[in-house]
Parts: sequence; structure tokens; C-alpha cells
Amino acid sequence: MQKLCQLTARQIQFRSWPPVSSPGLSVQDTRRLHPVRCSLGTAFSKQQICIQRRHLLMLPAACSLLLAAQQSQAAFADEAIKLPKGYEEFAGKLIGALQDAIEADLSDMEERQVRRKADPAKNLVKSWIQDWKDVSDVQQEISHKELSGVIRQLGDFYKKQGQRSRLPRSVGEGLLAKLGAAQNALPLPAAADGKQKA
Repeated sequence: MQKLCQLTARQIQFRSWPPVSSPGLSVQDTRRLHPVRCSLGTAFSKQQICIQRRHLLMLPAACSLLLAAQQSQAAFADEAIKLPKGYEEFAGKLIGALQDAIEADLSDMEERQVRRKADPAKNLVKSWIQDWKDVSDVQQEISHKELSGVIRQLGDFYKKQGQRSRLPRSVGEGLLAKLGAAQNALPLPAAADGKQKA
């Protein structure tokens, strides 16, 4: 900013005027002849002081913003750590089992094969309702919301259409999309060395 002010001060000069230090002229005469040039130095000096003071005043605000951002990230990390032990692993298994069951239902498999594919999902859904459905610590998680919606939708469908009904493709694809969203909301599984798998 200081260099810019100096450059601007040099540029704002009238070439037709004699220089400030014109021979034969006193300081007072020079100031009367060149009032603009003589006031430029004072004006730019005041402007530089104001800019420096403004920067100093902005410094505490910038530090406060950085501190607030760090505290927010720390709070988010703490919130993720507070998830009940075993939830993420169980939710991942349930998502995979439901995906297999729905994909089998949408395929050309015989009913007997579809039922066999759906057995693991049925058992996991029972455990979900018993152990995780009403746990307040995970009810706000995206994975929990999506899984709850899928299970509720499947229950309503089979209640109306019957246990042996096959899912329409549009319904099945919509359920798979919700399961994909639930899976994406879960953290990547950790490898044996403690690093996340890609």
C-alpha cells in the first residue's frame, strides 16, 4: 500500500509546473504556486496511518474467526466420536443385506431364491428395530434417517401388497438410492493398519 501511495503521488504531478525546489522561490512562494503537490505528501501520510490502524483493528476479528472455525471443527469431531460403539458396523451390514435382498427381488430369480437372499436382511431388520431404531444418539445421523425410511417403506409395501409380492422396479430403485445415500454417510471402513480404505 505504501508503494502504491508513493507511485500515485509521483503520477499526480502537473508537468507544466516547475519543480517544488524551483530556484529563486521561497518555501512559502512554492507552496502558494503548488498547493496540490505540497499537500499530497501530508494526505498520503495520513492515509497510510489510517490504513495501518485499520489493519490492526481487523486483526483481532480475523483471529476470532479462525478460533471459531477451529472450535467448530473440534466440536464436529467430538460429535462423530460420540456415536455408540458398533453402530457404524451394524448399519453397514444392514445396508449391504437390504441391497442384496432388493436387487434379488428386482431380478429374474425364482421366489425361493429371493426369499433366501432376503433372510439375512430380515434378521438384521429385527435387530435394528430392537437395538438402534430409538437410540437418540444416532437418530440425527443421515444413515439412520435413510435406513429408517427404507425399512418403513418396505413394511408399508408388504403390509398392503402381501409378503409374497415383488417390488415394482421404480420402488426398488428408489429404495436402493436411499441405501446408497445411507452408505455414503457412513465413514470409510478402516484397514488393518488403521488407515481408511479408498
